Amino acid sequence: MRKTQKVILIVGIPVLILLFVAYLQVHMMSPYSALNEIKYKDSLVQQGDEYYVYYYKKNCPYCLKIQDSILKLASQYELYIVDTDKMYNRPLKFDWNNLHEQNDVEIGIQNVDGTKQFYKGENEEKYLNTQEKNQFGKIKVFEIIIADKNYLITNKNAQIGHIYASLQTPEIDYGKIRNSSDIIIAGVPTLLHIKNGQINGFYFDSPEISEHINDLSKE
Repeated sequence: MRKTQKVILIVGIPVLILLFVAYLQVHMMSPYSALNEIKYKDSLVQQGDEYYVYYYKKNCPYCLKIQDSILKLASQYELYIVDTDKMYNRPLKFDWNNLHEQNDVEIGIQNVDGTKQFYKGENEEKYLNTQEKNQFGKIKVFEIIIADKNYLITNKNAQIGHIYASLQTPEIDYGKIRNSSDIIIAGVPTLLHIKNGQINGFYFDSPEISEHINDLSKE
């Protein structure tokens, strides 16, 4: 009886380990494993006159928010994915510091008691609810920030304790880009619409990407 038990243990334990490893592989597999993955340097040279390229990272929380939307897009349109975590997939980085230094607006100051005092004609709602568009037709998105040492790293013109409407909408002239190696990514998630070898549309961050995909489903 003891020999039988030993045989069961000897055979059973490896089998259980193999099953556990298989379980982990299945559940850790990328949800995009069935999609076409490419290198960023090949973004503009795929076959077909029209397609999308999606830039993401596996552990990006904003990418996870739109995972289902991306899979929906892939079921309806030609879609290629670029995992920017991989060493060979590092597009040019957008200069966020320059954007903040040139576009962030000082709108007030925080008092000693913690209350906010806004300058004449300024308030939070003016920027949080704006419909103003940038030069590329994107509605500007602002974040209200009370400057601290970390904010000074991104905006050297700021003063600690002052209140800023900080622009979060990157300004990239994708219309001038002709080579994949010149593509600039402000962050992930980013979705590019490619038509006839050129960038025809660009969508940054989960809300804008999700909105675009929803608009496509209405067409």
